[in-house]
Amino acid sequence: MTTASTATVLDALAAALLKAGTYYQSDVERPACILWPDATGEWRAAAQALGERRQVLTLGQYDPATQTGPAIWLRTIIDLPDGVWAEFRSHFSHEFCKGNL
Repeated sequence: MTTASTATVLDALAAALLKAGTYYQSDVERPACILWPDATGEWRAAAQALGERRQVLTLGQYDPATQTGPAIWLRTIIDLPDGVWAEFRSHFSHEFCKGNL
């Protein structure tokens, strides 16, 4: 745990995103994801750094190494049950997905 004096901007950003994903179980359905629109790409480096701490999926050309893909791929990954993404990745090769997405 970092303290206010040792926290980095990345630490604060990660904490803010975790907080954004909280919900009241008796009040609402669990959020499937947190959308982070970045049309100009100004936050791309921050998103990549966050990807080293949490699962970050990015809209773009399919590239499983960077967890990037088209909207239908993102929706498929988001809809997978918790913990299934790693198993899903191990069963579908890059070439299969590249040709079919």
